[in-house]
Amino acid sequence: VDLPLKYWDGPEAKGYVLILPSDLEAAPQNGLLAFKEPKAGKTQSDWQQEQDQFQNLPKLPEDWIRIKSRSNGQMYYWNTKTQTSSFEIPLPEGWTMQKSKTSGKVYYFHAKKKQSRYDRPTEP
Repeated sequence: VDLPLKYWDGPEAKGYVLILPSDLEAAPQNGLLAFKEPKAGKTQSDWQQEQDQFQNLPKLPEDWIRIKSRSNGQMYYWNTKTQTSSFEIPLPEGWTMQKSKTSGKVYYFHAKKKQSRYDRPTEP
């Protein structure tokens, strides 16, 4: 599709077409429409330095950090090593989630400890 970048609507009226990103911030400034780039989100490094705000919550396994979503403020978990995220708190080191073949119930298993349980573990 060809789109004109400017057009004239009579001898005194000129129009210009601007194609802008949808997340661009626009606001009037001194009688003109001003544009600025949206605020950048925090980096992984920023969040790693701000983990003390979550110190009242249970300790996470190694390589996991807590992050608050920019869109709704909901907390989620980020693995700094695998670069994966989850809204479910990660299991402590050594624990895996299993599903019983007979009952279909979810349980948690720790191979080194040879221990299983139905309630989600919070400590290694």
